[in-house]
Amino acid sequence: MVPFGQGAYCPKHKKEREADRRKNYGGGLYNAAWDRFCKALDSMNNTFCQRVHGGIRCREWVYHHHHVIEANVRPDLFYRWENVVGVCLACHPNPNDQDQGEFVPTLWREPFSGEAVPDIVVQPGAAVPSGFKLWSREERLRFFGGRNAP
Repeated sequence: MVPFGQGAYCPKHKKEREADRRKNYGGGLYNAAWDRFCKALDSMNNTFCQRVHGGIRCREWVYHHHHVIEANVRPDLFYRWENVVGVCLACHPNPNDQDQGEFVPTLWREPFSGEAVPDIVVQPGAAVPSGFKLWSREERLRFFGGRNAP
């Protein structure tokens, strides 16, 4: 049995799964650069899940970074912050689901740019303000020009 808080895998199998994912999925893009990219995302997005359920932002900790438009569909968007959201284990969408869900937009600033860190508009556990634009797969496809493939 895996102790509470460790996710779905024991430490040994989690390490094996991560090594397998890095080797066999994403064409080698899950690497140290991906790890740094995710840490930068976490530092600006409060490390809380960005998924919205019934107008309320999830309040769980980020466990995965999810590509709104799948990496195998648009590999050119792999490191684009506009296509990546942090999600908890329970909110990570299944690629086979028709409805991938809605997310509060990812906050970003270029590292070492001197820009101010963007303000978090929707706090974890809070209601999304009326008229606030959420990200969905369809919305991100429109944002990136409606292309499904590079």
